[in-house]
Amino acid sequence: MWSAVLLGFVIICSGLVMAQVVESAIKDEAQDMDLRVWAYERYGTGTRAAYTMFEATLSGGWPNYARRLIEEVNPLYGLFWVPYVTFVVFAIIRVITALFLKNTLKVSEGDDETKIQERAKSHKKFAAKLRAFLERADKNGDGVMDRHELHAAVNNTDITKHFEAIELDLNEIAGLFDVLDDGDGLISAQEFLEGCERLKGQARAVDSIVIMHEQRNIRKDIDKLKVEILEVLLDVRHLALEE
Repeated sequence: MWSAVLLGFVIICSGLVMAQVVESAIKDEAQDMDLRVWAYERYGTGTRAAYTMFEATLSGGWPNYARRLIEEVNPLYGLFWVPYVTFVVFAIIRVITALFLKNTLKVSEGDDETKIQERAKSHKKFAAKLRAFLERADKNGDGVMDRHELHAAVNNTDITKHFEAIELDLNEIAGLFDVLDDGDGLISAQEFLEGCERLKGQARAVDSIVIMHEQRNIRKDIDKLKVEILEVLLDVRHLALEE
């Protein structure tokens, strides 16, 4: 708004200046009548001149309003038009465009933050709903679920829609039980929710990398252990042969 006010002020002031300057050319009977009519139609009054400057500034066709004055009336009009085009049409307009772009990007960043906040709220709401549902799915009320209870829970239509919304595949969820189960055939609702979190989006990729790294370390430890066992066996065999 303030950019528009500033630009409007510059245009009006420039129009009033041009109306005063061109007045002598309009009244000069020595000038060609067609040129005088042309000048009057564009600069004959303050309103006409202001609108002419508005068109010259924003339409990009400023030569249509400047060339006849410079070439047919007086070259000194160039002392007005050259600075005006340089500082107003070129500089100020581009500064205002940059301000609009900056504010647009700022608003866009705000929209992204709002989306992130909304996504976080939606996730918390879903997690709370899923936790409550899984707790209800715990038929015997012991705080943990076995495979049958979990199977019944995740195959509920309402819960399935939520899983699809957060991009979790039911096959992955079904296999999640085996990963979380520590051997007693039972998992808690909290463990299940945390496992679902680790299956989501980028966390899934990161966890895969971590698992691969851990597997390489375990493989190295196993190879090292094999070597040590072979060395022990060789030592035992060597002692046995000596005896």
